[in-house]
Amino acid sequence: MSMGATLDHVSKTYLLGDGSTVKAVQDVTLDFTPGHRTALMGASGSGKSTLLHLIAAIETPDSGTITVGGQVITGLSRQQLADYRSTIGIVFQRFHLLPSVSLLDNVCVPLVGRSSVTDKRERGREVLKAVGLGDRANDLPSQLSGG
Repeated sequence: MSMGATLDHVSKTYLLGDGSTVKAVQDVTLDFTPGHRTALMGASGSGKSTLLHLIAAIETPDSGTITVGGQVITGLSRQQLADYRSTIGIVFQRFHLLPSVSLLDNVCVPLVGRSSVTDKRERGREVLKAVGLGDRANDLPSQLSGG
């Protein structure tokens, strides 16, 4: 399912150990349209990862509103955020995969304990195929490119 996302005047500032602050995301307003691909580009430290963390509800904005799939995710309770997070997936740039198991097994890890997915390995294969890695299911993480 494609879910559009809207950020409305979203900001995020981090407090550093020395007492200084970093404005990682400042007053960002944008729309991600379902069915379209969007590239976030910018220099290292420009806020790309923070923006994705905000949309995924890993981080909470200091101000602004984030709406995903018609649901306003800013201001949700911890349980509601957990429910929301269970509907999305993120592959981090420095992916933290289990090094000694196959790609398929790594993809299936989040499905453990989820009764709604009856054939977890088949679902894992579908997901790998959807991202162009269907033929790499038995490879180890060390056999993948980090780029």
